[in-house]
Amino acid sequence: MIKKNKIPKYLLSIGHEEGKSKAKFFRQIGFNESNMKQFERSLLKIATNNDVSENKISKINIGLLIQLMALLMRPTEKSI
Repeated sequence: MIKKNKIPKYLLSIGHEEGKSKAKFFRQIGFNESNMKQFERSLLKIATNNDVSENKISKINIGLLIQLMALLMRPTEKSI
C-alpha cells in the first residue's frame, strides 16, 4: 500500500521541493490528480512484479528505473 498523501503531496506535487522533478516527469507522461488510482496501481504493479535484490544501486538509478517502468505503463500516448 502506498501512503495516502504520497502521490498527491509528493509524486505529483510541483510545489514540493524534493518531489517537483518527479512530478514534472509523471505529469508529462500523463499521470495527474484525475488518475491517481491508476498511478498507484502502476506503481504497485512495478513493486509486485519485479524482484528486489541487494545490489548496491544508488537512489538515482532506482529513480531512473521507476521512471522508465512508468513510461511503459503510462495512461496516455503522450510523447515526452
